[in-house]
Amino acid sequence: METKDLEQLAKSFDVRVNPPEKDDERAARLRSEEADAKHTRWKGTVGFFVALGGVVAIGWICVESLRNTAASPDAQKWAMTALAAMVSGGLGYLTGRKTT
Repeated sequence: METKDLEQLAKSFDVRVNPPEKDDERAARLRSEEADAKHTRWKGTVGFFVALGGVVAIGWICVESLRNTAASPDAQKWAMTALAAMVSGGLGYLTGRKTT
C-alpha cells in the first residue's frame, strides 16, 4: 500500500472554505462581471476600429502620394515602404489570428 504525505499534498493545492453565497449577492456579482465583460469587449472593439481608421488614413495618404506625379522621389519611396509595411502587417495579423 502506498503512503502519501498529506502535508506535502496540501502544499500543492489551494483549498478555501467559503460560506455559501446568498442569492442576491450572487446576482449582484454576476451583473458586475457581465458589465465588466461588456466594457472590455466594447473597449477592444473601439480600439480596433480606431487603429483601423488610422491605418486606412495613412494608406490613403500613401496612395495619394504615389498617384501625385509632382511628388518627390523620396516621398514616393517613403509611401511605397509604408504601404508595403501595412500590407505585410495586415497579412500577418490575419494569418496570426487564424492560428491562435
